[in-house]
Amino acid sequence: ASDYYDDLKLDNSILEAQVDSYRRIRNTFRYLIGNLEGFEDKEKIIIEDFPELEKYILHRLWEINQIVQKSISEFNFHLMFTTLLNFCSNDLSAFYFDIRKDAIYCDGKKSIERRSARTLLDIIFNYLVRWLAPSLSFTAEEAWKARDNQSSIHLEDFLTVPERYKNSKTDDIKEMNNLMSWLINNLPKQKKSSLIHNDYKYDNVVLDQDNISKIVGVLDWEMSTIGDPLFDLGTTLGYWVQSNDHPMLRKISLSSTTAEGNPSRMTLIDSYEKYGKVKVNNPVFYYAYGLFKICVIVQQIYYRFKKGYTDDKRFSNLIDIVKICSLVARRSIEKNKIDDLF
Repeated sequence: ASDYYDDLKLDNSILEAQVDSYRRIRNTFRYLIGNLEGFEDKEKIIIEDFPELEKYILHRLWEINQIVQKSISEFNFHLMFTTLLNFCSNDLSAFYFDIRKDAIYCDGKKSIERRSARTLLDIIFNYLVRWLAPSLSFTAEEAWKARDNQSSIHLEDFLTVPERYKNSKTDDIKEMNNLMSWLINNLPKQKKSSLIHNDYKYDNVVLDQDNISKIVGVLDWEMSTIGDPLFDLGTTLGYWVQSNDHPMLRKISLSSTTAEGNPSRMTLIDSYEKYGKVKVNNPVFYYAYGLFKICVIVQQIYYRFKKGYTDDKRFSNLIDIVKICSLVARRSIEKNKIDDLF
């Protein structure tokens, strides 16, 4: 991953960075191979039926391929490798894999989200293993053979990325595209890991009837996982609608956070820092992440309605929730704060 156009430097920190880069790519292959165990052609979903998130990653594949082809034509293999490394680290590991792990691990085998995710993982693997074969020859060969391929990956040609992957999506929401890019580019470095609830909000806690400030139980642990605890805070912030928020956001509020006596989102963070003994350096990121997560969940429900998998008319306007949440996230980013946005 070192830029060979300049003099190459070497010290322990550089070696550690190279080790970390390799580990990220190897872990990406491990995730792909592990979650494609038992995958068959009959499980595949046509890309026209993909949810929005999968279509976005397809579009990113198309964009990555443009850089790969240009890098090869210009013999700029450093740019090619760093582009693939960032794709593995940011677009896949830190973003797509983290969002879709619940569907892959918990949904039934006939689930549209699970089948779409596994179909996309198969597509990603077949492009990625070919792109990385020239630079990581042994790792690519090992990954290729791990999926029961008998020939060598080095006898395979690069795959052509279809033009239909470009902008492969249903609703064009500019704020969502910008939000996804912003989150990827501003992803904070993880400082610790813990068990996180992943859906921590008012309607998932049981309060003491004699002292409602005391929590006696936490419900719905189905989405719990191991990760950065600050992302649990982000989820809470996303659901924390205030009385002075945009009218549309208040209209879709699902809990009592707008009631008098509730703290503001920033006051909530102050309490989190005080009792958790941790500094939240970028509250805007975690708030934007929480809103984005809501968008993804709502979009999946809306997708089912749009494709005719349900005729429940309540779902017909869910895309408006995606639009308002992405708009609020954009306003938060522009103002660099999470309160008093409108």
